Amino acid sequence: CFNITNEKEFSKGLEENRGHDLLHFALTDSDLRFISHDAFHGTSFTVLFIWSSSLLSLSDTDIAFEGLEDTLKTLFVNECNFVSHWNWNVIRNLKALEMIHVTNSDMEYVSDFPNFSPGMKHDITVWKSSVVELSPTAFSQVEDLVSLTVASNNIEVVERSMFPKPALNLTVLSMSNNTIRSLPVDIFTDMPALKEVKLDGNKIHTIEKDVFVPVQNHITLVRLLGNDFNCDCLLKWIVEDDMRTKLRAKCKYPPDLEGREISTLDYGDLWC
Repeated sequence: CFNITNEKEFSKGLEENRGHDLLHFALTDSDLRFISHDAFHGTSFTVLFIWSSSLLSLSDTDIAFEGLEDTLKTLFVNECNFVSHWNWNVIRNLKALEMIHVTNSDMEYVSDFPNFSPGMKHDITVWKSSVVELSPTAFSQVEDLVSLTVASNNIEVVERSMFPKPALNLTVLSMSNNTIRSLPVDIFTDMPALKEVKLDGNKIHTIEKDVFVPVQNHITLVRLLGNDFNCDCLLKWIVEDDMRTKLRAKCKYPPDLEGREISTLDYGDLWC
């Protein structure tokens, strides 16, 4: 469907797809207030694309995409606007949903994602979508979260409460190219499967040793390139810790160490 400007027109267009074995559906170049909760009755789409459209809400009730509960696996949202206050809880009944990707859209605030059906692994991406704030419990209910990317936005603050606790299946966490200035000391607690952390391109200037203690035995890569690291005595723990082989970061200060890989420093380089 494309160039749809009212909800009844959208529902009428979907009627032609009912009873057919179609797997993908795309809504493009449209301007809607919402998608009627029952618009997808009689369909069995596995992938839903919403592209280059204005959409105020995913549903006109507290449940979205009725009829796709057992089939929809992937939701792609790209280049959409007026989505800054989407209520993600309306997709809680999508039992087969595995992947949610929101890219290049206008989403200033990320509200809480729901507790999906147990047993399904989930991959969530919110990339380059003007996000400035995450709900304090944004992803905490997604118990089977495997990969989370919230990159190329304008997020300043991250808290442990934003993620599942425990995050038993989370293996990749990417929050690159935001404006994060510091990491809470408990940010990686109860993440026994975490392998990769990507925090390139933020404003971090130092990291406390205890931040990585909960994951140091199983994490394989921590990317921190493009941050504002002040390589002084507060980072001496990296020299004596096996994290130095897993951490990719460079000094910005002091001037004589600018551009040096932190993993190549020794005690004599780090002083206060």
